Amino acid sequence: MRFQSLLALAVSLPTGRLVKCARTGLAAVIGVLLSQYCQAQATPVADHPGVLTLTGGYGAPYGCGLDYGRRVAKNLEATVGAGYDLSGFKAGVGARYYLFWGEETRFATFFGANVAYCAGRESITLTTHEDQLYFHDETAQIRINPCAVGRLRAGLYWQPGKRLGITTALGHGLVLGADPVQYLSTAYPSDGMKAVVATRRPNSLELSLAVSMRLGR
Repeated sequence: MRFQSLLALAVSLPTGRLVKCARTGLAAVIGVLLSQYCQAQATPVADHPGVLTLTGGYGAPYGCGLDYGRRVAKNLEATVGAGYDLSGFKAGVGARYYLFWGEETRFATFFGANVAYCAGRESITLTTHEDQLYFHDETAQIRINPCAVGRLRAGLYWQPGKRLGITTALGHGLVLGADPVQYLSTAYPSDGMKAVVATRRPNSLELSLAVSMRLGR
């Protein structure tokens, strides 16, 4: 009955006043929707500004370890982390920039940059089957000296839950200085041995998988 009374009142209004009321109501609805949208966009930053990430795989910026990220802008996170891999202990800082990021986003791509210090290792012994015809094994002993490595990376981010995230990334590093790899047992390694050593370098190709947990309320 109340709805019918309101409808009868609206019909009885002059056309000009009816249009004016409609515009006012439409503007009010749009204002409410915009305020709700802005509040929803601000929710991830306010409620989950930090993220703790456990990373594994080859060539990750901090090896197999942990990093803590802090949201400094809507799509930008600054990180600090530490870990260990075949080239020794690593620690450093970095950043991740997400594309197509939002509160309801399940998938996003990201680009990252990191600078990390690698403590190196005094001695690593490697063996390869270079000559498979005669079953000849090649053995080399190498040292990885301390160095700093800059790394660029890109990947995909999947958020199956409100706090849980899974990331896969590809990247490559650049040693900021002299070559840290030093051969101790031979001066002329084979191509096969060089390929194996390349996987131990601090600036090796990255293929990593990470699980992250967003912190906050």
